[in-house]
Amino acid sequence: MISALSLRLHFFMFIFFQDLDSREWGASLRAAASEDNVSAIDETLARHPNSIDERDEEGRSALFISLGYGHFPVVEALLGRGAVVSHADSLGIPFSMAVKNGHLPVVEALLGSGADVNHATSNGATPLLMAAYNGHLAVVEALLGRGADVNHSKCMVSLHCVALRRRDTFPW
Repeated sequence: MISALSLRLHFFMFIFFQDLDSREWGASLRAAASEDNVSAIDETLARHPNSIDERDEEGRSALFISLGYGHFPVVEALLGRGAVVSHADSLGIPFSMAVKNGHLPVVEALLGSGADVNHATSNGATPLLMAAYNGHLAVVEALLGRGADVNHSKCMVSLHCVALRRRDTFPW
């Protein structure tokens, strides 16, 4: 049975949160993503589904933030709700972050949600190059299995440098 105090608290929260705009709901969603809080994400998106791709001043969405922390359950929840995998921030796209960190289950989930296996960053780094550079063999194999182009722009020369362990030649 719900107490009178509990009812007042729920009513206050309902009235208070009704006035939040999508940016504030987006901030709440990003906080939940950073804390690996799937239930808070579900609750927020149930009330404000349009906040899923809201980004902060640096261009980071909840999906991007969850990738930085390696929170796979949050990534699954956000992808299941339709989070856009191609939104870029100042560091790149969420897919690049997952590849660079070597999170194979996340990489596979993002590929399944439409991530571009050959998307190059502003300095020409492809997901295949980032995975090879960081020594993530399983991710390299997954990318090749999904059609990653070893001849993409700078990739051929760069992969050769990675093979020779010449990491000092990369700007990232």
